[in-house]
Amino acid sequence: MAMFWAILLIHSRDILGFDTSRSIEEWIEFHIINMNKFGFWGNKRNMNYLMFQNGYHQYEVFDYLRINEDFWNLAAKNIDKLKDSDYQYAPYPGGGGCYDYDAIYILTSNNNKNDYLESVNKTVNSIIKSQNKDGGFCESHFIRPRNLKNILKNLNHFISSRNKNKLEVLKRIISIQRPVHNKIHTHWTNYSRDWNESDLWDSWFRLLLIARYDIAYDPKKFSEWGFINYPGIGFHHMFHDKC
Repeated sequence: MAMFWAILLIHSRDILGFDTSRSIEEWIEFHIINMNKFGFWGNKRNMNYLMFQNGYHQYEVFDYLRINEDFWNLAAKNIDKLKDSDYQYAPYPGGGGCYDYDAIYILTSNNNKNDYLESVNKTVNSIIKSQNKDGGFCESHFIRPRNLKNILKNLNHFISSRNKNKLEVLKRIISIQRPVHNKIHTHWTNYSRDWNESDLWDSWFRLLLIARYDIAYDPKKFSEWGFINYPGIGFHHMFHDKC
């Protein structure tokens, strides 16, 4: 909701011509004043996955408004502590489209990219290796079916997680083993997909992540992608004469 409000204020100022500058300044001040010791928001004593998933949206606004302060480094430092053995960022193995994108967005920002190149490289390699034969990407290859290989993968994910996040990871891994989570249910379609099934949601976020990586470490490639000049993850098709 904080991101939605910021976008309304920015759109009103930049597109509609209303003077919302003071309200935008208050939005920035309020978020900086209420930032916790992890570079995000909330009163949890330990850094967790939901914290950076929620906080990512505010960082989208900071980025658009060019608010480049030390809290970018603080946020990246705490996100980096959550990476698993495959350099992915979900509480279960396989990364998940949203978890990985939100993490990499902050790690590849202009404030942080030089500190996390090796780590981000490994994240991107893990994601590319997970691409399905049909060209798409899924939520995770390691949740279903419940076979020995996947059980061991989940167990190792729990064992290797940072101590302060072990309980959160264990709860999530146990929860998604319940029959109700045999498939992924969403509120925007009646169709429920398999965990390892290619879908537009995860494919979209995986490709966005690769694009963010691409332009972060080779700015010349920015023209090859179509990120819009607007807060959020909008994207437009780039037409080329060779097409």
